Amino acid sequence: MKALLNKVIILAVGLSGLIFLSRCNFDYGLTDSITTDKLLASKNGLEEICTGNLALMKALLTFQGQGDGGNNIYIRQYFYNSEFASDNVVCGQSTPDPLYLSFTYEHNPTQIDVAYFWWVSYKIIASANTVISMYEQNQISNLDKNKMQMIGENYFIRAFCYFSLLNFHAKQYAIDS
Repeated sequence: MKALLNKVIILAVGLSGLIFLSRCNFDYGLTDSITTDKLLASKNGLEEICTGNLALMKALLTFQGQGDGGNNIYIRQYFYNSEFASDNVVCGQSTPDPLYLSFTYEHNPTQIDVAYFWWVSYKIIASANTVISMYEQNQISNLDKNKMQMIGENYFIRAFCYFSLLNFHAKQYAIDS
């Protein structure tokens, strides 16, 4: 008798919990589905966008099914592709790391680290353009010193990414050629 009473109580509590949860209106929006308008409407929205833009430079992102990108970080790719292709660094032996191709001037656009750098640069540029366009369209309210600094940082990040892409991927400038 006692076991039957326990089962009835558990069933009643379970059913009341299901009824309670079915009456709740949960909004399970994914983090990628947050619109710019929603983000800017929040108290620290602009700061969160700017922090996210900077985080793209140091975050491991999944790229072409490579998991964490095979240690592909914007900062790593930037310095390795610029310094290894110059005479500032000497490599004493060969290595299976694809960045070795930068030493030998054999790197190409299909190389994973070069493609990753291109891809993440344009992700950063697109995100910075979101902030810049919101500013240029007067959609950011209460502009104070801190917000103006964040907007200026986005102008810099965008310019830095374009400059880096130009340095790594543009045809070499030569006079009379």
